[in-house]
Amino acid sequence: MGFKDFLRNVTAQADEIRKKYAPKALSPEKRYAHGIVTVCALLAMADGELEESEVEAASKFLMGVNEVQQYFGEADALELFSQLVNDLQSESTKGKAFFKMQTNKMIAEIKETVTRQDWRSNTMLIAKEMAKSNHAGKPGSHEQAMLNQLETTLGV
Repeated sequence: MGFKDFLRNVTAQADEIRKKYAPKALSPEKRYAHGIVTVCALLAMADGELEESEVEAASKFLMGVNEVQQYFGEADALELFSQLVNDLQSESTKGKAFFKMQTNKMIAEIKETVTRQDWRSNTMLIAKEMAKSNHAGKPGSHEQAMLNQLETTLGV
């Protein structure tokens, strides 16, 4: 198998994961869980880089949030988190504008798919905790900007 075949396989696998977790194809409850996973990925990558402490915090959140466990399960939630982070990292390597477009798209998807106000409020509570997961233990400027954008967009 050559490099082109390998690349085709990796791309096909990533496409399958995206289809499996496409927000509009999910039940309202799974959309909510998807939104929680997305928020964790957005805040972990808020500065364009992923720190080990952020991965650890996201894993703890995803394993500890009942809605995520109930509607996705641990393995699926971590797989989705990994895919979302990979998407953000990929856009980050293209430049700040591409990264910003991807984050805007992901936030818009949360707004479109997580429609209940109580779910949006819970998602923001998780976002605020996740924002403190960097090495400093408090939201940095990138995390705070992401929180502000989420609050404004979600109307929470």
